[in-house]
Amino acid sequence: MVRVLFPLILLTTMNTQAQTVLEWKPLLHKVYGQNSEILSLQKQKDSAYYQKSAVKSDFAPSLFLFADRTRQEEKTSFRDTDVTTDTYGLKASWNLFNGFSTYNTVRKYSAEENQSESQIRLKMADIRYQLRRAYIQCLISQRALTTWKRLLQLQIDQLSIVQIKYNKGVEALWSVEISKANVEVTKATIELELNNFSKARSNMEVLIGEPLPANIELVDDLDALLKTEVKGELSPNHPELTLLQQQVEEAGADTSIQRAGYLPSLKANLQWADAKIESQDTTHDNQLSLTLTFPLFEGFSTTNQTSKARAIVLAREYTLTDSRLRLEADVIQGRSLYSANLKFLKAKSSEVKATQLWSQTIEKQYRLGVRKYSDWDQAQTKMITSERDYLSSLRDTLESRILLEKTLAVTEEM
Repeated sequence: MVRVLFPLILLTTMNTQAQTVLEWKPLLHKVYGQNSEILSLQKQKDSAYYQKSAVKSDFAPSLFLFADRTRQEEKTSFRDTDVTTDTYGLKASWNLFNGFSTYNTVRKYSAEENQSESQIRLKMADIRYQLRRAYIQCLISQRALTTWKRLLQLQIDQLSIVQIKYNKGVEALWSVEISKANVEVTKATIELELNNFSKARSNMEVLIGEPLPANIELVDDLDALLKTEVKGELSPNHPELTLLQQQVEEAGADTSIQRAGYLPSLKANLQWADAKIESQDTTHDNQLSLTLTFPLFEGFSTTNQTSKARAIVLAREYTLTDSRLRLEADVIQGRSLYSANLKFLKAKSSEVKATQLWSQTIEKQYRLGVRKYSDWDQAQTKMITSERDYLSSLRDTLESRILLEKTLAVTEEM
């Protein structure tokens, strides 16, 4: 008898130790804040922003001070003379028109910046799925351990009663052996759940980047979670679709940049300066020039580069269309699967309550000598099977839910 009760006493002692309570949202935000891939994508976004800002400076004129000294050799029939000229003042240059190249380059870097933002949201959704999956697996194992410890106590009580009746000669040895086997199976099941909990815990630690406290308890919000709907529909703002759309925009901007090679460019240069020629008075050297450049022939380079960029646009548009159709189908299938799993889970919950009532009734009748041991064992086995099926259904239901949330790119942003 002591041998049977010892594992339960050990488990109870372990649970009395101080535990650290973990909540979902603070844990998720911690992972978001220190994930290296998210931080890297944020830097890529910043880089695209600064590149865009640098290109925008081409819309404004350039203004700078200058000082110049030239030495010129003058030859005459009588002598050779070196003349020095010092020029200093202010220069300005302005690209008045460059075939919209600057405008489209800004478009390109703006698209790259938006792509990085979409990649960040996609990564956040993926990290949330991984962490949520590990977190829920821990919760289910935590709940399963509570369930199996309760069932173990029922089986130990059954073994005690059967053992007493066997000692009195009113019960067969096989009844005792079956009861002992039931206890051992449940103890092994508890060990499996402890391993499941440990594995899910390790997965969380990998995502967090640091070990969790030795004894942790997760806030069990599974029942409340199952009562809430998965909100949201597939929209054009889905990060996968916005990423592909921005890739189309980037390719479109590249096409426009290449087409600028067909157009003229106009540049203005201004100079306000004073010039001092050696042995002469200082004079003003103010200049204004407008330079118009018109491309006539570049060996079809512009044509080929434009065609290449346009082909990339079309290829990315096809990819965008295919991805939209795939995501629409995934959302429909995901909602259908979650709904079916939820209905099955509710049915299993009703079955658990019914088998518990049945097992309790048969147990009372067995104690009164009205029922045989085989009746009690059958009722208790059915109850345990229904409990096991319920936990399995709970896993399937929650897995389908978080998979649907991943498809919808749920991120729970800070």
